[in-house]
Amino acid sequence: RKDLEELIGEAADCDFEDISLSTNGSLLRYRVDSLKAAGLNRMCVSLDTLRPEIYRTIRQSDAHEEVLSGVEYAAEQFPGEVKINVVISRENNDDEIDHIIRWAHARTITPQLIEVVGVPKEDVLDMHFVGLDAVVRRLTRRASLVCDDKLAKRKTIILPSGDVEVRQSRKYASQYYTWERVIIHPNGSLGTYMNFRPNVQTESFSREDISQAIRKIMQTPASAWEVRRVGFVGNRTLVS
Repeated sequence: RKDLEELIGEAADCDFEDISLSTNGSLLRYRVDSLKAAGLNRMCVSLDTLRPEIYRTIRQSDAHEEVLSGVEYAAEQFPGEVKINVVISRENNDDEIDHIIRWAHARTITPQLIEVVGVPKEDVLDMHFVGLDAVVRRLTRRASLVCDDKLAKRKTIILPSGDVEVRQSRKYASQYYTWERVIIHPNGSLGTYMNFRPNVQTESFSREDISQAIRKIMQTPASAWEVRRVGFVGNRTLVS
């Protein structure tokens, strides 16, 4: 969006305490300074590999060098406030995990390792899925602390060199077929993160009414279309 800095500036003017950006990073190198000046606090960049040929396979793009340059410059301008999302798949980057962690920590970047999610058929998922249990066990052996956030469905492994965040999506499979997150919007309406269902107005609700509405939304299965969409955009759709 060409007006991204304007939107961030408006959010800053509204006194939002935390303004973050999720991006593929392709134009990041040219906009880091303007994003910072507008009031951005932190960012998360999709970066599944440090190898240009694998990046080309995954993204169908030759922007790998520009993305790396943008992420490195962003890390300089936003020290400690840049994450990279690394979706781990069997045929692409499961042999690259340690290298990515070292690269990120050398630049004060937090890597977030993510299991492939959003494919409802087990046999299809197994073709691509790489379980991170072994990675977690290996990193834990040299960790100072391991934090398990059951609400965010995320582990944070604190190593001497920096943090590693891990989203083990298969452990929380129900999250991708029901809406566990519920939002109260500024207009007082109740909805889901992606707001696919009609909102429930809460203005005249009692506290118990609101609790019942939240429970009902959480228990409602996602449609097939919504599950497919999760597969396209990754698990940020439902867990952030």
